[in-house]
Amino acid sequence: MSAFPPEVVQLFVDEAETRLARLADELLRLEDAGPVQADLVDSVFRDAHTLKGTAGMMGYSGFAQVAHHMEDLLHQVREGTLAPGPALVDGLLAGVDGMRRHLHDMVAGPVDESVWAEVQARVVAAGEHAAGEGPIEVPPPVAAAALVMPAAAVADVAVARVPVARMDAIDRLAGEAGVSHTRLVGDLAEALGPGATLPREAQRLGHVLAELRARTTEARMVPVATVLEPVRRAVRDIARSQGKVVRFEAEGEETELDRAVLDRLADAVGHLVRNAVDHGVEPPAERVAAGKSAQAVVRVTARQQGREVVVAVADDGRGIDPALVMEAAGESDMDQADVMERLFQPGFSTASEVTELSGRGVGLDAVRSTLASVRGGVEVRSEPGYGTTFVLRVPLTVAAVPCVIVRCAGRSYALALSVVAATRLPDPGDVALADVLGLRAEVRPSAAVVVEAGGRTRAFAVEELVAQRDVVVESVGALPSVPVVAGAAVQGDGTVLIVLDGAALLDHPIFSTAPAAVEKMEGRAGEGAGRRVLVVDDAAVVREVQVAALRRAGYEVQAAADGAEALAVLRRWPADLALVDIEMPVMDGLALTQALRADPALRGTAVLIFTSLGSEADRRRGMEAGADGYMVKATYTPDALLEAIARLLGEDR
Repeated sequence: MSAFPPEVVQLFVDEAETRLARLADELLRLEDAGPVQADLVDSVFRDAHTLKGTAGMMGYSGFAQVAHHMEDLLHQVREGTLAPGPALVDGLLAGVDGMRRHLHDMVAGPVDESVWAEVQARVVAAGEHAAGEGPIEVPPPVAAAALVMPAAAVADVAVARVPVARMDAIDRLAGEAGVSHTRLVGDLAEALGPGATLPREAQRLGHVLAELRARTTEARMVPVATVLEPVRRAVRDIARSQGKVVRFEAEGEETELDRAVLDRLADAVGHLVRNAVDHGVEPPAERVAAGKSAQAVVRVTARQQGREVVVAVADDGRGIDPALVMEAAGESDMDQADVMERLFQPGFSTASEVTELSGRGVGLDAVRSTLASVRGGVEVRSEPGYGTTFVLRVPLTVAAVPCVIVRCAGRSYALALSVVAATRLPDPGDVALADVLGLRAEVRPSAAVVVEAGGRTRAFAVEELVAQRDVVVESVGALPSVPVVAGAAVQGDGTVLIVLDGAALLDHPIFSTAPAAVEKMEGRAGEGAGRRVLVVDDAAVVREVQVAALRRAGYEVQAAADGAEALAVLRRWPADLALVDIEMPVMDGLALTQALRADPALRGTAVLIFTSLGSEADRRRGMEAGADGYMVKATYTPDALLEAIARLLGEDR
């Protein structure tokens, strides 16, 4: 433990994390740079030197010794007596990894000296291996004038570290303040009467809250560059392990977007880049035989486009072979669009063997799901023999989304402005939004919204266009039973505004031309006539959309927010089946199931657990509690849910 105060120790940790991240990135650049760049070597050397000095001052001797050995090697690179080739960079990265891995353990308490000795040994061994490669020529340093940072950039260097959780809390409070202000304005307007002017301070408060919201959103924005270091490292490590030569390139690294969106985007980009090196690019001999350079290129580009950020992950490898995809799919007649779409199906893989990186069928469907969780999407373009490009689109922020508000079947819904291509008067051929949502419209449509996503366009007729405004969208998790729901927002009057997913609307089964699909949908209507289902979930939006889906199928439906409320409802309104979430306050789903089985009057109620908990242990706990069925929200389709309910209700209990 350090003798320094906790706030000083935290400053050391913050600085060490920043310098180690920069060290890793600069070492990769140094290896790829061709002729050694003196300014880059100087920067790496300074970081190692500073880490050594600061750690020594703080009393972290093992950490300081690793940095000292790295500094020695970098000094030799500086002098031109050691080449920064793959072997040396391997050892230096091992030092960075070791310091990163043990940093937090070290400040919490002593780390065994053998740990640091092992890390030091890897650094020293790399230096000895690299020493046999002989001296190198080091070009002169870049002119000092070229290294001067512009004044505007200098002004932006000051950074305050704020935990993401704290920023989330500030953002949430700013949003709640805005909702409260909207309600207050409504109450004032009602009290003052028609035509009255709101007090100046109420108007001023609205402007201040809007500015606060804008500033909190701005504070959440971070550059794409912050997540590319592990991607660059992954390219190097995978390529080295497979004997491939791959250059990683990045453009638009300064593009900024919401940290919450960037975290999900980082997962998707990382998966696609690893896939590109593992699957996409060829070994050097194969590339040369095909007339290509032995060195492959994997490139990530990012740019802002309106309210979205578009990221492309491209490689110049072998491309996607349609014949191979069709063979893996067991089909012989698929057009280009079908081939590309099949790649995103859960469990699909063209890998001939299972490796650490591929072949398990957990691939592009995970990328699509990850992006969908922040209302993003992905498209793929490929030319056999020339490479593949994945284009990812995500919103700038999940905090507030410009939306078009429409009225349908007597209530309001929101559509992100990014998917609304136009609004117009309705045409006879337009599909009623109410039909897609399974609702009964009582008013004739007066408008239509044209939705465009993934290159597809369709118009939906609505009762009226209500407004266009920014909506603070909250996630409601994965809802396979109602896939057209992207999220929800609390309006000024306290009611829930459901935000619809434009891409999911276009994928709705109602647009299927297959007779079997149409017949299946029509067969759903009324299948639950006379049967009662209780939906038990603590999320108001989840309850609402599940109730709507079940009522469309003909069931009588009630809802409860937790297990205790569910018991009270069932005692006055006996149901045939309870659709139960597990994680709820007051009384969770497992406790509710056990209570039902212990109550003579209610033990005949079928219980279908419908949860996001998908491990085998969770499933076993649910069945041991007395559930009749168990479904995981993230993997089951709407048809599967309705079929499971029908099956359980059809059993002789």
